[in-house]
Amino acid sequence: MTGTARVAILALAVLCALLFAVALERAVHGQPQSHRSAKAAPPVPKTSATFNERCSGSGVFVCEGFERPEEFAPAQWPNSGLYLGGCASCNLRDTSIKASGQSSFRMEIPGNSGERPAGNWAQHFGRAFGPGSTFYVQYAFRADSNWLMNWNAIVGSWPKLSIIHNWTSGTCAMEDMVVSNLRATGVPTMYGECGGTSFSTRLDGVTPNPKNDTPYLIQQGFTDPSPTTGYACHNYDPKPGPPYTGDCFYFQPNTWYTLYWKVRLGNWGKPNSSVEGYIGPTGGQLKKFINALHWTFNSNSPPDAGFDAITLTQFMTSAKPVPHPTAYVWYDDLIVSTEPIAQPTPTP
Repeated sequence: MTGTARVAILALAVLCALLFAVALERAVHGQPQSHRSAKAAPPVPKTSATFNERCSGSGVFVCEGFERPEEFAPAQWPNSGLYLGGCASCNLRDTSIKASGQSSFRMEIPGNSGERPAGNWAQHFGRAFGPGSTFYVQYAFRADSNWLMNWNAIVGSWPKLSIIHNWTSGTCAMEDMVVSNLRATGVPTMYGECGGTSFSTRLDGVTPNPKNDTPYLIQQGFTDPSPTTGYACHNYDPKPGPPYTGDCFYFQPNTWYTLYWKVRLGNWGKPNSSVEGYIGPTGGQLKKFINALHWTFNSNSPPDAGFDAITLTQFMTSAKPVPHPTAYVWYDDLIVSTEPIAQPTPTP
């Protein structure tokens, strides 16, 4: 055999080995190792825009500004819109406090009202996001000082802010992403699978820790580059909170905040999805507070098409109907898109 032939055979063997390795990686993880370990591109645009400008952006397919009085009439299932809670007489449209436009959606939480006092705003996407897809969600949120009371001590629960889910499978299922005011501390965190997992990491801020094996971070984002470098909030350092330690984001009363997510779905049941969450005063710089990379999403049973709805809610699981001061929260400027959404323009 000539030297040239030996080189050709060796090159062919190396190529076959590489192709086998890639095929094995795809079979085990659903995508090549380089794709799984690569750092996601920053999803927060450096530009800012008004609500109307953001709504006209590329990829936007949900744009809800809570502007028209008729939107606040009770919805008929299964349509998008307002579903009343225990406070049927509450005024849900606020024309004096809003992030933009003419009005916002206000939820009222009076005393003795139980677990679902304020109702829900349920919003269809009009399309579903399953494996291999990416979507972005943004909305504005504001709470008064009473909302920052110790709900856990008073009613034995604490409020959620929103749930991204599959409409048919509901808001408590394997496919859900829930934002809550953790233990009524003013610290926003996330959980999934109807409470079966948490969007927590190890102390490196990167390694997934969905079962909250101690120690862990309930807010992450300090590994993000500037200007979105975020938080490192410990739930167990060295004792479980509250109070929490480290660098934590806390809601402040009577302040509009923008919450924003990039959700990338890999394969069901494999660690190749991601959820990146950002938060900040509306008109200010968003900072990362959820850094769930190499995340595993499990599908609902029976299987469905994926995430296709968001519910804005103040639901408090098993909350006791006891006296407490009336609390108010506001929502505004809900946008869902297949492309990154600009940050809100600073308030003049």
